[in-house]
Amino acid sequence: GTNAAGLYAEANDLLAAWYDGTNYGIDQTSNAVFPNSGALVDTLPLHMGEPTKSKSFNFVRVDLEDPGTSTGATFQVQYRLNFTTTWTTLKTIAVTDALNVDIPIGRVGRRIQFMFNWVTSGSNNPLRLRSFTLNYKVLPGTY
Repeated sequence: GTNAAGLYAEANDLLAAWYDGTNYGIDQTSNAVFPNSGALVDTLPLHMGEPTKSKSFNFVRVDLEDPGTSTGATFQVQYRLNFTTTWTTLKTIAVTDALNVDIPIGRVGRRIQFMFNWVTSGSNNPLRLRSFTLNYKVLPGTY
C-alpha cells in the first residue's frame, strides 16, 4: 500500500507526500481537474490519546462549502470502528442540503476511522470539505 507522509494546503490545492515501499513523491491536487466521482479521504484510526479505553462516539460535525458552481454534487460520510473491514455510511449530503451538519453516530468503540467520499459532482466543481469535528466521551473504567 501507499502511505501518506504529510499533507499541506496551499491556496485551493493540497500537497500530499507519499511513499509506497519503493518510490516516494509529492502530488498536488487541483480544483480545476477534480474528478467527477470516486475521490476519497480516509483518516487514520482515531483513539484520542486513549487507545485502551472505550469511547461513546456521539456525532461528527461536517462543514462543507459550495464553491458556488456545484450542481448535482454529493458527498458521503462513512465510518468504521476498531479496525473492522466494513465501512458504514452515516449520511450522503447533496449540494442542496445543509452543508454544516451534525451527523449522529451513537456507537461505542476504542477507535473510529472516517472516510469522506466525493460520490458525484455533475458540474465538476465538488463540495469542499472545510473541517470535521468528532464529539465523543471517554467511558470511565473501561480498558
